Amino acid sequence: MKTNTSETQNNVGKILEKVGLLPIQANRNPHYFSNRWCQRIGIARLLILKPKFVICDEPVATDVSFRAQVAHLLQERQQKFLLINIFIADDSDVIK
Repeated sequence: MKTNTSETQNNVGKILEKVGLLPIQANRNPHYFSNRWCQRIGIARLLILKPKFVICDEPVATDVSFRAQVAHLLQERQQKFLLINIFIADDSDVIK
């Protein structure tokens, strides 16, 4: 099923907002973002694809304040789309 451009932009905007970015930031070049924000972009890219299986290797290593938000997003996707998450982390709190 094809989607139109405005629908795609709307979906991308919603995902960006879920990870704390603004929809207008979708067209920025990567060098405008810090490592912390690049991690959020990576998670947004993951969520937009709606995968069934995700391996998270130290998913929140760079930003402690983002930890709960990432866990919540992945848990939400897990329940909504029957997503399987495998976490690889040194911090047992991340895995919990």
